[in-house]
Amino acid sequence: LLEDTAEEYYYELISRNLLQPVDTYFDQSRCKMHDLLRQLACYLSREECHIGDLKPLVDNTICKLRRMLVVGEKDTVVIPFTGKEEIKLRTFTADHQLQGVDNTFFMRLTHLRVLDLSDSLVQTIPDYIGNLIHLRLFDLDGTNISCLPESIGSLQNLLILNLKRCKYLHFLPLATTQLYNLRRLGLADTPINQVPKGIGRLKFLNDLEGFPIGGGSDNTKMQGGWNLEELAHLSQLRCLDMIKLERATPRSSTDPFLLTEKKHLKVLNLHCTEQTDEAYSEENARNIEKIFEKLTPPPNLEDLFVGNFFGSRFPTWLGTNNLPSVKYVVLIDCKSCVHLPP
Repeated sequence: LLEDTAEEYYYELISRNLLQPVDTYFDQSRCKMHDLLRQLACYLSREECHIGDLKPLVDNTICKLRRMLVVGEKDTVVIPFTGKEEIKLRTFTADHQLQGVDNTFFMRLTHLRVLDLSDSLVQTIPDYIGNLIHLRLFDLDGTNISCLPESIGSLQNLLILNLKRCKYLHFLPLATTQLYNLRRLGLADTPINQVPKGIGRLKFLNDLEGFPIGGGSDNTKMQGGWNLEELAHLSQLRCLDMIKLERATPRSSTDPFLLTEKKHLKVLNLHCTEQTDEAYSEENARNIEKIFEKLTPPPNLEDLFVGNFFGSRFPTWLGTNNLPSVKYVVLIDCKSCVHLPP
């Protein structure tokens, strides 16, 4: 997979001391760059990069830019007028103070590849987002958006859509299942309760975070969550994070090898919802045990997380004999299980 090659390059950069891992992450998943190396990079790209306020920019400067980081802008971003010259900006990143972006932003910056609005105060995304047909990464992590327009389906080159921590976002547009080249979909800590059917069409997905389990009737386009059987077509998954597993039924998938044959799967997170008012019934407990039994991971799995599992016994596959490659196991709030797996 493309991501496997990228990971090899990443660790090669670390071995050459071009990147420095952050000590608090044991798996070297976060890194930083030495000050001198960063200064050199900034110097070599000084005519193509801008960090700071938009106001000092003049016409001939902004047209040369390829990467922009807006810092300290508290109002809505308005791109300066450039006359007849076309703006060919490739990357736009904003800090957390940004209030929003003007509609003309999406109309004029049609060459964008990376649009990072994470942790900003942006509340709406206009239909003009569909104009950014070259977009590869769209990051809305931690924003205040409440919906996405259906025009997002026009972003056929989109590889990464990050919607984590969007506390006002409760549904995904139908056009989400038209993003056929999507490789990562992040929904963790976002209260999604309506999703479109057909996520199995996104066959290049390899990182699926916050996958809500649910279902709906056969004649509806939207449903309260995805069925387990929709995972069957996602053969390239490397990282899978599922939530609301208590909503699944043993009939959700008749495939006994739902995850076992996913040869690229390295990270698996399984979450049940914590019951706050009354405890789960014995029938619910037996049901969740059957569901977990069907989620036998492949032998190449490296990281496993199980949270709020309320069955009385762990699945039989949760043992060293069945998971020879596992390096990291976390079992959180599995309160009904009195014995650890062998």
